Amino acid sequence: MANAAIDLHGRTCLVTGANSGLGKAIAIEMAGRGASVIMACRRQYTDSLADIKERSKNENVTLRIVDLSSLESVHCFCDHLRDDGIRIDMAFMNAGIASSDNVMTDDGFSLLWQVNYLSNAIMLLRMLQDNVIPNTIFSASRKKGTSTPRILFTSSSRHREELDIDFENFGVFDAYHLPEVFKWYGLSKLYLMTFAWELGRRLLVAGKPEVGVHSFCPGPFRSRIGRGTGWIGRLAMACIPISAERAAYPAIHLATARELEGTTLQYMHKRVFEQPDERAMDRKIGERLWQETMRCIHLPVDAKS
Repeated sequence: MANAAIDLHGRTCLVTGANSGLGKAIAIEMAGRGASVIMACRRQYTDSLADIKERSKNENVTLRIVDLSSLESVHCFCDHLRDDGIRIDMAFMNAGIASSDNVMTDDGFSLLWQVNYLSNAIMLLRMLQDNVIPNTIFSASRKKGTSTPRILFTSSSRHREELDIDFENFGVFDAYHLPEVFKWYGLSKLYLMTFAWELGRRLLVAGKPEVGVHSFCPGPFRSRIGRGTGWIGRLAMACIPISAERAAYPAIHLATARELEGTTLQYMHKRVFEQPDERAMDRKIGERLWQETMRCIHLPVDAKS
């Protein structure tokens, strides 16, 4: 595993979707290095919580409920982090889905878009504005001498698919079925990657990051993400020989590597640094995405305009 010698005692990590797969592998690794880990999951996965504690030999692992398909749940989760005085050093925005058809949430959005993009954006903006992730851009000053917090997005090379963000129909996904699932999944990740690059730019002060923002594609590995794509998808994902523990390498490296301290906007595909799709890095697209997202979730465009 990456950077095995780095001790994380005194650091706090948030991992969404930490009950299984990649998220669980990340949680075990970070807890095993001494970090306090907050599992952010849609249900009370007591067995997963106990397993992570046992395998990491760390009792400082807690589980908090958040359902990314419900914006009310996301805001409630963020309220509790703020009110409990939590400070996050590393936020792994890992939870995601692949859905075989265009299901709508109670909030009126495509489930795929809301879970993979919108709820991630809301959660991060709330944590930044509430100073749960310490910064001086969106909220009060963080303590001097502390290391730069890092945000890690689980993305996918599918963000390079042919679908573009349609700002005239922002967040609207057409009806689709199983053969097209990964095309629309890729679009949801393009939203996420474009947001990441815009967020990273907005967290710069005099060219230096207040918070490091990074993303990665773990590549194919055995996971449950195919459970929403029918039995063929479930079978395909179950037969992949690469484990979640091995696939977690880029997440752990981006979160802990000393040489990445003071850097931002790094993207890893498996174990290699790459440039994302040009659309994700485009400043005009990023600015428009930011504006449309803020209108959609009724938050100010910037805390300090």
